[in-house]
Amino acid sequence: MSSMKHQTEEMGGEEKDESFDYSFKLLLVGDIGVGKSSILNQLVDEGFDDHQKGTIGVDFKTKFMTMDDGKRVKLTIWDRGLRY
Repeated sequence: MSSMKHQTEEMGGEEKDESFDYSFKLLLVGDIGVGKSSILNQLVDEGFDDHQKGTIGVDFKTKFMTMDDGKRVKLTIWDRGLRY
């Protein structure tokens, strides 16, 4: 299995090539306050917020990555807030 290059494309106002070879959908679940949103932000935005508020409902982010062999991967990561 090829390793991933550290190359990402943010989804923003600019037009990006959104073609991909593989698509994966991930769902982050866990107890309240364990850091699901922080993991999502670190992976996609490459940042950390010390004052991250809890997710109410569902949040998701998309990240495109390019593998060493040139294959493009689309990750759609869902963050499920577990409020009771």
